[in-house]
Amino acid sequence: PHSRHGSPTHALKREVLVVRRSIWPVRELVSGLLRSEAELITEDTRVYLRDVYDHAVQAIDAAETLRELTTSLMDLYLSTVGQRTNDVMRVLCSSTPTPEPGTAPRPWAPERPR
Repeated sequence: PHSRHGSPTHALKREVLVVRRSIWPVRELVSGLLRSEAELITEDTRVYLRDVYDHAVQAIDAAETLRELTTSLMDLYLSTVGQRTNDVMRVLCSSTPTPEPGTAPRPWAPERPR
């Protein structure tokens, strides 16, 4: 995994959230217009508004699916970064020599005069 993979995925996830937050109020607005009893909204307009509402719901569903996919991609990326870090640490720790008992260097200290 490279750092160039994580950043675009995170940016895509943010963009998907912006789209979802932008579409949600449209859905609520159209839903309110459909429920209203105003005489200015004709039956033809109601058909159009139902179509707009259906498209908004589909767009929200698509955004939610993309959000879940980007979350899964980020989880996969972070998992592989963690695995690689573990592999590097395993190599570093296994190549470090362990001192024999009794031969470990002692901290240096000046001798005290007797």
